Amino acid sequence: MKIIVTGGGTGGHVYPALSIADEIKKRDPDAEIIFVGTQRGIESRVVPEAGYELKIIEAAGINRREIFKNINVASKGLRGLKQCMGILKKFKPDLVIGTGGYVSGPMVFLASLKGIRTCIHEQNAYPGLTNKLLGLSVAEIMTGFESSKNYFMRKKRVYYTGNPVRKEFYGIEKNEARKILDLPLQEFRVLSMGGSGGASVLNEIIKESMAILRSEEIYFTHITGKRYFEKFMLGLKYENKNEIHPYISEMALHMAASDIIVSRAGAITVAEILKLGKPSILIPSPNVTGNHQFHNASALKKSGCALLMEEKDLTGASLADVLLRLYENRDRIERMEKCAACYNKSDATKSIVDRMMNL
Repeated sequence: MKIIVTGGGTGGHVYPALSIADEIKKRDPDAEIIFVGTQRGIESRVVPEAGYELKIIEAAGINRREIFKNINVASKGLRGLKQCMGILKKFKPDLVIGTGGYVSGPMVFLASLKGIRTCIHEQNAYPGLTNKLLGLSVAEIMTGFESSKNYFMRKKRVYYTGNPVRKEFYGIEKNEARKILDLPLQEFRVLSMGGSGGASVLNEIIKESMAILRSEEIYFTHITGKRYFEKFMLGLKYENKNEIHPYISEMALHMAASDIIVSRAGAITVAEILKLGKPSILIPSPNVTGNHQFHNASALKKSGCALLMEEKDLTGASLADVLLRLYENRDRIERMEKCAACYNKSDATKSIVDRMMNL
């Protein structure tokens, strides 16, 4: 069995792809899998580190603000199509799966034209442009959110699978995580973060909230992002009460140890929150294409397992007020936990690979 996995740019596209590839290899150790991505995306580092071969092609996303720059985008696209043709001719895959990002477009499109079985996985509640276009030609469309189906033309080809998460997010209990991290079992702990690189605006809001809540029995574990750590620590008087980190490698443990998570609403972060059954306050990034984080957060808000607070309306005082009310209303937190556990798909990776094998 020979499979091409293509997708990239961000961890939100690459890590699900790696989870899928690992599940395929688990079922069929003799399966041949190659990845197709770009030199600029995160895939150029993490795919080889995971032990998979990565074929590099040229690709670029459409520039919606500076139209004339799309001349270069088109030029790269044509070179990328030629490179994809060469890869398909040499590797002769049985199936091609795209996990999003502009790099997946040419490979999945060409494979479908050549009669090779193709499918895509869309992580976000609101699909990206590449996947919406590919949805017209692929055999199957798998989604991380049930509501995504509304945005695809060929709805009969759409299957809700949920989003794959890394193995370390399975089967972790809060008290167990706290013992490993040497955290008191009874304290109320908030895990706050602005994504893998941090977010300057959120850092300032969290810093203000910490100051307001300094006399309350509410403890923060905050991840600033490496480039913002020194700025965050300037003038901070309450670091002894709270844990401040530039980056955390054991993310699953810290998420499991928390009572509530304050975070951006990237699709995979949301999937990890749901896998652990955690209540959350989601603050969508306003700087992403299609405002897809807002759609992700809205889906969880409707289910009752998350609160949605938009950055444009958010202050340290308003966030502190919400956290304090949740701290004083543990029944509501328990209800949110139950909703998160119900929303979670049991094993999205298995469901995706089952569908791929059916193809």
